[in-house]
Amino acid sequence: MQEQHWILLHLLFVGEGKGIVIGHSAQRSQVHLAVEGSTPTNSTPEFLIEGTGTDDSHALIVRNSADDEGAQLTIGSTRDGSLGGKTVVVSGDRLGTLAFSGNDGDEMIMGAAIWAKCNGTIQDVYMPSDLYLGTTAAGAYNPTARLTITSAGNVGI
Repeated sequence: MQEQHWILLHLLFVGEGKGIVIGHSAQRSQVHLAVEGSTPTNSTPEFLIEGTGTDDSHALIVRNSADDEGAQLTIGSTRDGSLGGKTVVVSGDRLGTLAFSGNDGDEMIMGAAIWAKCNGTIQDVYMPSDLYLGTTAAGAYNPTARLTITSAGNVGI
């Protein structure tokens, strides 16, 4: 039986718009996405873990290896409009966002975020970028950058 489960998981492909939901019976559709300089929109995530306690609301990535490497979570972006695309991003493009959200009684609203933007010319294996940490002020609609680390290593508050 365990081998059958492994085969099923190994072959699991979920079609666009279907999503993977763990701990609930339906996708959550009102997730508000916005960071400084972007337009707020609602979306339906393709992957959701939802629970009522620490254990069932927790994701863990572990790498077991006898070297100095650790586990990795990658958030990426391309300028291509098709799945599997490889079009180069350009300076100013957001590379990814880690959002911290809470529910306002109707939908999930972003309260703080960490995001990265490309900053410079992309060449071969070089991706110059700036890292931002943003919070949302009382009465504001989305996070504003409060701390920036530039590609040159300069920190701005």
